[in-house]
Amino acid sequence: MLDTFLTDAYFSKFAQSIEAWLPSPLASKLRFRHDNALPLDRVKCLWANVIEEHIRHRLGCAEWQTFARLDRKLSLAAAALARRAGSDLFLYQPYAWEAFTASYRHTPRKVMFQFHPHPDLERRILREDSARYNFFHYSYEEEMGEHVSEIIKQRNRDCWRYADLILCATEFTRHSLLEVGADAAKCKIVPYGIDLPAPSVQAQAPEAFHVLFVGSGTQRKGLHHLALAW
Repeated sequence: MLDTFLTDAYFSKFAQSIEAWLPSPLASKLRFRHDNALPLDRVKCLWANVIEEHIRHRLGCAEWQTFARLDRKLSLAAAALARRAGSDLFLYQPYAWEAFTASYRHTPRKVMFQFHPHPDLERRILREDSARYNFFHYSYEEEMGEHVSEIIKQRNRDCWRYADLILCATEFTRHSLLEVGADAAKCKIVPYGIDLPAPSVQAQAPEAFHVLFVGSGTQRKGLHHLALAW
């Protein structure tokens, strides 16, 4: 049902044509970014974003600075595509600001997917948590972008105001938007889906206790609370 699927990297016709020359880990990662149900001629990739992201990471640039730049480019590209096709917009919140506030000859319906809680509530919770566990102050400052420009803060804080419909991943996320004034009728919950494993016999608890976490260790993940609980 999409006019265009816009992303940074995808196992597109171009990627498939050079697969044999790619390093095995990269080729495997690209193959994962593919769905047979999505026609390749409807996919548009911003490969320049991929290259810039990796270069900036290697140079040690702050992640929030890098993603603020790349999110803006994705949003502008989405606006250009919608303008040419006369289509609606369905965007993740970080990519929505420029596209939602752009001018069009038609009137696109603007649908936003809010997957993180609104930054006002998130900032309040993390600030209180950082005061209790001050070893996380660096993570808080980096993740929340306390030193970013006002326009970057605004694009994250006020983007919902330009949406005709907001899809939230959780009730908590929806609550964070209602708290700042979003219309409850415009905020719908579409929870993440998972495949539940088949029921199995309860194994006996081992004497040793091992934990593996795969992901970022930023304050928002709450790993310090898990560690203290254990």
